[in-house]
Amino acid sequence: MHMLIARSAIERGMQLLAGMLAVVSAQEAKRKIASEATSDAPFQLVSWCSEARSRREDELARSRNASAD
Repeated sequence: MHMLIARSAIERGMQLLAGMLAVVSAQEAKRKIASEATSDAPFQLVSWCSEARSRREDELARSRNASAD
């Protein structure tokens, strides 16, 4: 009888602890997303050739320019 009570108490404690950890991690994730959204760092493209209309064309143009140099 004592084992059943102790076991259910331990299981309930583990459930409560897991619930608290889940809330903390969710709050940290929300804070991180909010801080990334409000950061003033503008998006910077690494390179983009003016004649390229897509990423693939840009990569081809850069490889052609690199082989020409």
